[in-house]
Amino acid sequence: MDLFPRDILTLHLLPGRVRLGIAALRHRPELSSELEAWLSEEPGIRCVRANNVTGSVVVDFEPGLEQERIHRSIKAFLRGGKAPKRSRSRVLASAAAPAQSKSRPLRNGARKKPAALPRWSPPANDQPWHAREAVEILQAFASDPITGLSAEEAKARLRNFGRNTLQRSRARSEVAIFASQFASLPIGLLGASAVVSAATGGIADAVVTGAVALMNGVIGYMTEWQAERTLRNFAAPKSHKVCVIRDGAPALVDTDEVVPGDVLSFTPGDYVAADGRVFASHNLTIDEAVLTGESVPVLKFEQALPEPDLPLAERRNMVFMGTSVSGGSGQAVTIATGQKTELGHIQSLAGEAERPPTPVERELDALGKQLVLLAGGICAVMFGIGILRGYSRLSMLKNVVALAVAAVPEGLPTVATTTLALGLKQMEKKDVLIRRLDAVEALGSLQTVCFDKTGTLTANSMQVEAVILPSAQIRGETLRPEEGAQPRPSVDLSALLRVGVLCSEAHIVHDGNGHDHLTGSATEAALLQLAQEHGFDIDAMRQEYPCLDTAYRDGTRKRMTTVHVLLGEGERFVAVKGSPEEVLSLCDTALVHGDIAPLDPELRTQILEANDQLAAEGLRVLGFASRHAYEGDGPEEEHLTWHGLAGLADPVREGVSEVLSRFHQAGIRTIMITVDQAGTAASVARSLGLSRSGIVRVATASDIETLSDAALSDLATKASVFARVSPAHKLKIVQALQRAGLVVAMTGDGVNDGPALKAADIGIAMGRSGTDVAKDIANVVLRNDNLETLISGIAQGRSIYGNIRKALRFLLATNLSEILVTLGEALHGQNELETPLELLWINLVTDILPGLGLAMLPPDEDVLARPPRPSNAPILSWQDFRQIGAEAGVIGASVLGAHLYALGRYGVGPRMRAVTFSSLVFAQLAYTYACRHELGAPARLSAMFESRPLNLAVAASAGLQALPLFVPGVQRLLGISALSAADIPIVTAAGLAPFLLAEFFRTSRASGLQPERQG
Repeated sequence: MDLFPRDILTLHLLPGRVRLGIAALRHRPELSSELEAWLSEEPGIRCVRANNVTGSVVVDFEPGLEQERIHRSIKAFLRGGKAPKRSRSRVLASAAAPAQSKSRPLRNGARKKPAALPRWSPPANDQPWHAREAVEILQAFASDPITGLSAEEAKARLRNFGRNTLQRSRARSEVAIFASQFASLPIGLLGASAVVSAATGGIADAVVTGAVALMNGVIGYMTEWQAERTLRNFAAPKSHKVCVIRDGAPALVDTDEVVPGDVLSFTPGDYVAADGRVFASHNLTIDEAVLTGESVPVLKFEQALPEPDLPLAERRNMVFMGTSVSGGSGQAVTIATGQKTELGHIQSLAGEAERPPTPVERELDALGKQLVLLAGGICAVMFGIGILRGYSRLSMLKNVVALAVAAVPEGLPTVATTTLALGLKQMEKKDVLIRRLDAVEALGSLQTVCFDKTGTLTANSMQVEAVILPSAQIRGETLRPEEGAQPRPSVDLSALLRVGVLCSEAHIVHDGNGHDHLTGSATEAALLQLAQEHGFDIDAMRQEYPCLDTAYRDGTRKRMTTVHVLLGEGERFVAVKGSPEEVLSLCDTALVHGDIAPLDPELRTQILEANDQLAAEGLRVLGFASRHAYEGDGPEEEHLTWHGLAGLADPVREGVSEVLSRFHQAGIRTIMITVDQAGTAASVARSLGLSRSGIVRVATASDIETLSDAALSDLATKASVFARVSPAHKLKIVQALQRAGLVVAMTGDGVNDGPALKAADIGIAMGRSGTDVAKDIANVVLRNDNLETLISGIAQGRSIYGNIRKALRFLLATNLSEILVTLGEALHGQNELETPLELLWINLVTDILPGLGLAMLPPDEDVLARPPRPSNAPILSWQDFRQIGAEAGVIGASVLGAHLYALGRYGVGPRMRAVTFSSLVFAQLAYTYACRHELGAPARLSAMFESRPLNLAVAASAGLQALPLFVPGVQRLLGISALSAADIPIVTAAGLAPFLLAEFFRTSRASGLQPERQG
């Protein structure tokens, strides 16, 4: 039985010549020279050339010599056998005298220049490379596994194919960000009124109106550009150096210099710079979590895979750009670079996804259009009435401009923009980076969160959770010794851990500062960690049991085997770990309470049942066995002694269950999306408490592919877990939820999350563990990967939404009251109207600052106890509009009463306008305090002045209002005069009446009373 078929790989075979890959030769020049000398004495071999850099050997041989004979000779050499013709000392002497050998590469740095490559035409990129033999692919890319590409050829291909980089999503330019601030109808109406004012001689009116629109644009531009710049810098791509073979020698190059046909050489920790087909693997394992979501590193092998349509995660002979080497070593030929890689395809898919506008964006846009239509209709009616009454067209045009200014709430864009900007700033202090202002509010609208499992809900590492011995089951806290206690593992557990330590390529790295860390595959590192916790000295044990040979897990073997020699005893120790069923089939005894006992059918059944139970719990299960043997005892992997099972899991991140519980309390549904099998995914979901009802419903990739859009949307509203999904599936899941009318967030850290991050209403990337692509696409980045901060973001977003509603109520009611006052004045007399500049001053004083004060109110205590609002719910309902209209009517009636008083006392002129002007301002400022609570909420008069920002905003507005009352220059500009002592009580009464009535009606509703006339 040949344990080690993969130690020798046939890379290229022609009549009389074979190129072999032997991983054991890499970086071992003496061994390479010994092998040359060894094979040179083999009858029928003409020439041998070994390369210790690439681990390749080229053998020229006589016709009729079987290749299997060459393999057997090499295996004998690797196992320390005898030379066919001469002693080992003579082999070493031959290696020291290369001139005597039949053919050798030049030593001491001199190297033959590789032969010029033929003119090369690139193959089509859409081929199933995993289904083709490695030698065919090397030929297709005109590349040599030993010498790689020449430097000249690499430069030529770099010119032809471009640099190995991904296209970053285009950053919004400063001009685009600034221009977007003016893309609304209310701002357009303000601009139009400014143009009309200028055309009719009102230059001052036009300048002030334009200044208001410009101020709004500047505020929004400065905030959004700063956020965009912060996130672009945070997500800037990192540079890597990678090893390629050029001119037969290893060379470190920047990732962007890798070209198709380059031979990539891998060691642990290396970044995979491009997509490639593996042609040499020495237990090469790749961490593909960022691309496929698979938390367990994938072992790579060289053999072709027969199925051309294998999913990405199952292409075990391919490596992909953006992943990393977790263990072993190997080589691959580059088949795709840049945007043509799988990572590039995913990024392109993300670029095609469109993010929908947020609910408040839609609502404010619709409201703005409605206000413009309303203003246009009122202006047209007013203009028609004026013409019918004989007024001049020019005077009516000026009046219409004044009414248009009154109809548009100039403070609405500024208040909304500034509110979102303040929320963005507050979130940045909590390590939540937000790219766009609207994403702050969108967090508050959130109804469903889709979590990528690996790296978001789990730690993307492995930990031993259970050990099932023939004599005992050890789980949870009992699996690890108590802190400070002396480890005393049982004989049975020690035997299992010894296999885990020896049958492993994970290592302990000492950093020189007294700290150690584990390298290698996450699974093997977890086993070493457990052994250390039980007092094992890893280095000492491996010195006591030197490793002679290793047979790795591959596409046909689901186990790993190592053969060790016991120093000073001549005895061999065989350690085996892998698939429980496969390892168990090689055993005929078991270690039970320190004694070797027969492995009877009953015990076999118990072991298999325990394996099924661990798998059902979502654990990755390994079986362990060993034997003691002497050379000549027969095949090493027979008559093994069974030691037990170990169940490993990617542990849930600390605090995640509590965070999910808080999502549920806030009425937000949580969904897990993963590449894992359905059983594993369901187990993780149950342990997390992912479903609020406790019932975990799992959907799979086949459901996504076979169901219609409508059926998938229905399933998406019911399933808690989506398992075995691809990046395209994630995108479909998000879109299905959106079709169901839900506001959806997608969290993720990997490249595979990119399309869904882009399509979601809110794309949330991890700042620490997230890839550059994910951070570049997302509009929210959690700088410290802490999901708890997402809860803070949701509370902030809900508070902002509520405050925008309060500000909207205030702005709409006050502007509607201005329209009513202007209409009343127009119908009563031609010269009684407020001037456009006067109305603009009122809007500036009473709109922006009080609106901002309302927007800065603190969150309600129960903000996270309320369910999210329906995505189709308007920001203001018809009932809200009726109440706003009633309150605006009260303000308008009160001010018109003061206006009629002043008209009767002073006649048309500045003194009349001063009373009307002051009454309107005072009424609106007092009304601010009536808007401090949500519509329909009970009033708390004792808490009227508890908000310092609101008090300061109202006080500042009142201070500004003092200017036209006491500064003559401002009075002349606005066309008013100072108030007399007799006017002050009238103005006070007109100002307080609307506030008092609003509070009375609110108190009545809160008390369950229904007044005869509701405001």
